[in-house]
Amino acid sequence: YIGSDDKASIYQVKGNNVTKLATVGKAVAVVSLALGRNNTLYAGTMPDGEVWRVNTKNGKAKKVVTLPDTETVWALSVAGDSLYAGTGPQGLLYKIDTKKGSATVAFDSEDKRIMSLLTTDDSAVWLGTSDKALVFRHDLKTSKTRVVADFAGNEVSALAQWKGTVVAAANDFTPESTTGFKSKESVDKTAKEKDPGQAAKMPKEGSKPGADKKTPVGVEPQPKSLRKGKGALFRIRGDGQLTQLHALTSSYFTSIAVNSKGQIFAGAADKGRVYLVDPDESVSTAIDVDQRFIAQVLVSSQDKLSFLTGDAAGLYRAVDNASSSSYSSQVHDTDAPSRFGRLVWHSSGGMSLETRSGNTGDPGQGWSAWQAPGELLRGVGNIRSAKVKSPPGRYFQYRVTFSD
Repeated sequence: YIGSDDKASIYQVKGNNVTKLATVGKAVAVVSLALGRNNTLYAGTMPDGEVWRVNTKNGKAKKVVTLPDTETVWALSVAGDSLYAGTGPQGLLYKIDTKKGSATVAFDSEDKRIMSLLTTDDSAVWLGTSDKALVFRHDLKTSKTRVVADFAGNEVSALAQWKGTVVAAANDFTPESTTGFKSKESVDKTAKEKDPGQAAKMPKEGSKPGADKKTPVGVEPQPKSLRKGKGALFRIRGDGQLTQLHALTSSYFTSIAVNSKGQIFAGAADKGRVYLVDPDESVSTAIDVDQRFIAQVLVSSQDKLSFLTGDAAGLYRAVDNASSSSYSSQVHDTDAPSRFGRLVWHSSGGMSLETRSGNTGDPGQGWSAWQAPGELLRGVGNIRSAKVKSPPGRYFQYRVTFSD
């Protein structure tokens, strides 16, 4: 089921067929969804803070409740017979009785928004907030709530559980400026608005997937709606112990899903990537598509991966392991027209390497075609080298293709 800002419509996907299931009231958008017992679908809306019940058999929608002091229902989570709603702009957690159509405040986070909710196996609801980037654990048996994590950023966008631990996506967004520049006073004021919290350790550029160099101004157009920031994944234990799993240097995380093997899939807001963190905490790029914004990552009960893109709305489904994969490097700037010498690399197994060059920062018209290097020379062990055949140019890029 997919919520949209197309007149607050909800779409249903079965196999390769997509149909409109329902339109929810007069809301602008369906922001959150949760599937309850008997396949009942609940939808949270904006801007009136409503929660609706949708019959998935016939598409009939009925309003359950309008939440007080609420503009947006950012997150929904089912816990037993109750439905919990994370809201803004007051940062209230509501407990909703779906039969009676009533709601009570279960917890006041004293933050602006509750962006993410997760019902865990130990009878608790975890919630992540914005703008203070806090994670709380709300005990369903005692109704007591405590902070389990405080991050240095300003949003916890997603939560997922795995064997007694919770994985959280903590983002740190750059404050927006209406004038195009920020004074030292405004930067200092922003820094003082929040205690430091747990800061992410950023990897060196090029050392890990997502540790990207900043794109030069003018090389790649940025959509106006795209927020600027950094993001990190953390594993949170019940006692509050934190372990950083991964971090992005020039983008942020939007969604997390964990399969039965403990593999963590995390969608990013730029470059169209889904990152994979394996149980041994090694990190790789699992998916790379043309669309930039990964809005949601999903794992089915059969461990099948699907994801939604937001800039050009699309639903993707990973059908099997790839028989081959490729990696394209960033564009390297040599600062002046250059001739290229030899490439040296270490490899084993099936792989091929190609290069191209040009005189514009954005590969395209006027660049040379992808070209394999010259005669391969074998060194000690797995060392290989070959002469670059691409013509002289200021900019250079290489592509590696791996195969079974």
